[in-house]
Amino acid sequence: MQKEIVAEIEGYQKVIDGARAVIDNYRPHIPIHPDWPMVELGELADIQLGKMLDRKKHTKGRLFPYLRNLSVRWGKIDTHNLPQMHFQESELDRFDLKAGDVVVCEGGSYPGRAAVWDGHIPNMKYQKALHRVRFKIPFEPYLLVAYLRMIDGTSTLESLFSGSTIKHLTRVSFSKMRIPHPPMATQQAIVADIEAEQSLVAANRELIERMEKKIQAAIARVWGEEKGDD
Repeated sequence: MQKEIVAEIEGYQKVIDGARAVIDNYRPHIPIHPDWPMVELGELADIQLGKMLDRKKHTKGRLFPYLRNLSVRWGKIDTHNLPQMHFQESELDRFDLKAGDVVVCEGGSYPGRAAVWDGHIPNMKYQKALHRVRFKIPFEPYLLVAYLRMIDGTSTLESLFSGSTIKHLTRVSFSKMRIPHPPMATQQAIVADIEAEQSLVAANRELIERMEKKIQAAIARVWGEEKGDD
């Protein structure tokens, strides 16, 4: 019986390994058509760095939560236990985030990592470690995130970095980065296709959780049998 349970657990583990491989290896792909113009990001959007944190100097104004480098993951933003910083009235609009803004890591461990802010927390601000990309024309913000994810780890993105030890994606370099600019209908179709793929990837996370619970239950049965023998 123990051998049967071990074989059962190994089967669950193979499913977990396969699901993790899907999660680890998936990245969106945009089939760039040669007819699409490649336009500098700075022509399509305003790019603004956030406020530098200085707890000794910045003590006036109102306290607001803000996003930092660690808050931004690929395609999602962690808003648990957000820090707060003082912002004066003249800074509120400059460092404000609106739904549809793209926040991009400027440096740290992962320059270029990006996500779209959905606006679910009002008056959200952001720190200097992040770029805020706000499009001046109709453009799908999720397409920019998908494009950055697609070129992550390639010379296309890394050629924009500066610094020898800690890499930075400066505002000047980021503004000059060329991105595909297909028609809006095409942008929407690409984003819908990528979102469908990401839903399937997310299902693999749920599958892992289910298989891990099955493994725990199988191990519990082994201990149960041993206790019964005693």
